[in-house]
Amino acid sequence: MADLGTRYLGHRLQTPVVVGASPLTDDVRSAEALAEAGAGMLTLRSLVAGPLSLGVEVRRLPGSERHRRQHAMFAGLLDVPRFATDVEEYCEHLAAIRRAVGASVPVVASVYARSPQSWEATCRRVAAAGPAGIELNVYGMYANGHAVPRDPEEVIVAIVRAVRQHVRVPVAVKLLPVGRTLIRFVQRLRDVGADAVVLFNAFHRSDWFRGLEHDARLPGGPADPVVRYFWISRVSAVEGIDVAYSGGVRSVDQVAKATLCGAAAVQVVSLLMHEGPAAVRRLNEDLAAWVASRGQRKLRALQGEVSMRRYRLLDAFELAYTREILLGALPAMHSRERREARSGAHGRGRTGIAASGAEARGPTAG
Repeated sequence: MADLGTRYLGHRLQTPVVVGASPLTDDVRSAEALAEAGAGMLTLRSLVAGPLSLGVEVRRLPGSERHRRQHAMFAGLLDVPRFATDVEEYCEHLAAIRRAVGASVPVVASVYARSPQSWEATCRRVAAAGPAGIELNVYGMYANGHAVPRDPEEVIVAIVRAVRQHVRVPVAVKLLPVGRTLIRFVQRLRDVGADAVVLFNAFHRSDWFRGLEHDARLPGGPADPVVRYFWISRVSAVEGIDVAYSGGVRSVDQVAKATLCGAAAVQVVSLLMHEGPAAVRRLNEDLAAWVASRGQRKLRALQGEVSMRRYRLLDAFELAYTREILLGALPAMHSRERREARSGAHGRGRTGIAASGAEARGPTAG
């Protein structure tokens, strides 16, 4: 089987397929099952810091009742268990999950605070419990009806700076891929100490970002996977900060394309909630088969092949991106083909995504 190892948030992961913040890790047995199935990392659901009136928060969200519940779930505001509203209980739960899955699967905490003043104290207490990192769920701030600040980027940069001054564990920031200044924003986050950004989908364009100019080259909003591929291919060129893809992963096609664009990790939630831990195993098997079908033994040989970092000429990059991401598609692999690919017997031809790293670096129209 191909080596799917990657590095994210300062840790070597066995696979880029990681569990995103969600109810999937509310139960120790569920977390154990996900780790045993081969998840590279587990992210706990968000700790909701500060007083919270869930009914009021959910009613503030836009759209139909169904969409409000989806917003609320991904913002960490729906069906919040007791441990996720109390710092001490959250830290105890974190310790229990760490003991259950062992040192080989890093466990990351997630924090959502309702005001900028709450972030520093909450993250300091959570960091003392020994997580592999902390993911700052600033998406919750976009979604829950807070008054819109004049400059949301300044607020987020200030939050990361304050947290980093008191926290030594790696820090990731969950962001919507919106705005023409995203690259500069990510550079600023890196400069104040962020170790990674998670580019997340969204069911709506938040009030926090309605004032930012949308890039006219992009066909949709943050919920469109193509938008996240577009930004990952660019953000991954920023030195000194990792990028993860999150939201709506259904197949290995999305994992492979995110990896080609330079993602160090791919967070999966909804698929696992529908299909359980078996989906982790299937994604890993299919990803290993894809790596082998490209004539490689290690995933890292393919990581970032369609990242801006690899190209000097914008035209060459755009040709490769169009062919591999916009037009490329992974064919469905049946069990026999996966076995052949893992054994090295599978053919080395084109699979809809370029067949070799050299081809991706020197693209031609085709």
